[in-house]
Amino acid sequence: MARNPRTLDEVKQHVEQILLSEKLSDYQGRNDPAREQPSAMTDQSSILSAARHLSATCNAMANDIQKSGKEVAQIAGDLAAEADALAELLRKHGASMANRIEEFTAMTRRLQEAMKLVRADLSSSTGSSPTLLVP
Repeated sequence: MARNPRTLDEVKQHVEQILLSEKLSDYQGRNDPAREQPSAMTDQSSILSAARHLSATCNAMANDIQKSGKEVAQIAGDLAAEADALAELLRKHGASMANRIEEFTAMTRRLQEAMKLVRADLSSSTGSSPTLLVP
């Protein structure tokens, strides 16, 4: 039993030996008159078989590519629909936040006016403004 090559040099040497033995057997087989030559019919059928196999493989790959393209287009459509929904939601919430900010600003102004009135009332009743309240 042959042992497995362990180094790169051994692998190279092993491959060279295999190739050399195949060349020798091919040379001996071509010069052997008893060797049977394949018929033209066998060559023709193997060529046709290989062509059919190649055609079937190409058709299967084309179908896979077409299916993948359709799936990508569907995913892109789904992403576009989701992006539209998110954009609409952002517009809605953006408008809502703007309204709340306006309401808060209006409330702050009313509170500021009320505080001015209270300060004015306190100033007029005591004669001086309280030190804790900022004018």
